Amino acid sequence: MRSIYKILKWPLLVVVLIIAGLYITGNSFIIRAVSLTYGRGNTGVEIDDYNYFSNRLVLSGAHQPWLISKNANSLEMSKRLLEEHENMKSTAFLVIQNNEIILEKYWEGYNTKSHSNSFSMAKTIVTILMQKAIQDGYIESLNQKVGDFFPHFNEGDNSKLTVGDLSSMSSGLDWDESYSSPFSITTEAYFGDDLDKLILGLNVVEEPSKEYKYLSGNTQLLSMVIAKATGKTLSSYASEILWKPMGASTDAYWMLDKANGNEKAYCCFNSNARDFARFGKLWLQKGNWNGNQIIDTTFVNLSVKPVFNETPFYGYSWWLDNESFDTEVFFMRGILGQYVIVVPEHNLLIVRLGHKRDGKDEGKPHPRDFYVYVDEVLKLIKS
Repeated sequence: MRSIYKILKWPLLVVVLIIAGLYITGNSFIIRAVSLTYGRGNTGVEIDDYNYFSNRLVLSGAHQPWLISKNANSLEMSKRLLEEHENMKSTAFLVIQNNEIILEKYWEGYNTKSHSNSFSMAKTIVTILMQKAIQDGYIESLNQKVGDFFPHFNEGDNSKLTVGDLSSMSSGLDWDESYSSPFSITTEAYFGDDLDKLILGLNVVEEPSKEYKYLSGNTQLLSMVIAKATGKTLSSYASEILWKPMGASTDAYWMLDKANGNEKAYCCFNSNARDFARFGKLWLQKGNWNGNQIIDTTFVNLSVKPVFNETPFYGYSWWLDNESFDTEVFFMRGILGQYVIVVPEHNLLIVRLGHKRDGKDEGKPHPRDFYVYVDEVLKLIKS
């Protein structure tokens, strides 16, 4: 027994010192990050992480089910499409045309009610909430200054920052969009417990409104503006103006930084494929839902146009592709291959959820799997 103690004594001491050092330096979130990734046999974030964090419910109301085509699932996915699902570890694939489900497939025990993390598709949701807050009079316009809500952004170059800059990813904030470093601000935002402190410590270091630069901190700050302006939590506002009116089938879970804390707005809206598709339908119908004009058509049109000529693949929190398929395509996108894809010409929605996203080919703005999903579905509906 004494010999075992001697063997373990120094390794245990090292571990204790490392843990103490992380707390002393304010990096204790790394402990949580390690335990929720490597401790679960993963190497990064996962689609079921909501089970390990505090959440706030986005309450649903009266359910409005999707129509299901009488020929649903008679379409056979191509070998290329099936291989992509296998390689990217898909859990859900849903195709809706003319408001009817024409193809639906699940893997790994997932089904129509299974919750899965949106990851950065949530950025689009936050922009939709922003526009509704403008329409409701809580926010003046896309040009309103962020400093009107948070005094920290009245100082120096911070005073130039607008609400629209946050939505269009042109803030110039000092945010490090690094997913691999355990010490990055992005890692701390996901695994830490004080988003207010983290975000209100940011500063503008590049001229806002000049160029696109993808920063998750933009969306988190935008969500804080919405909450401050409306006096409501992001989840309650989303429930009131989107989730209930759009007839979602289940309550959604929006992950928080801590119990009763802030929504992780740049990611972490957890729902299912059929309900995620509702955001695509809302934009496909120019902001109208069954006769209720939820979002102004003018903004819907604006949001799916490039903000900067140099980056034609991004609008106001919507990803764009007007070149690859001889037709307009815009979509929501998450880091593990979460997609809600809209093809207006064909009245078509494609939803894909899963564990992996493919890399990018040189010169292409979007991941390879995106092109496969759209290309193969277009072939299916035209066959």
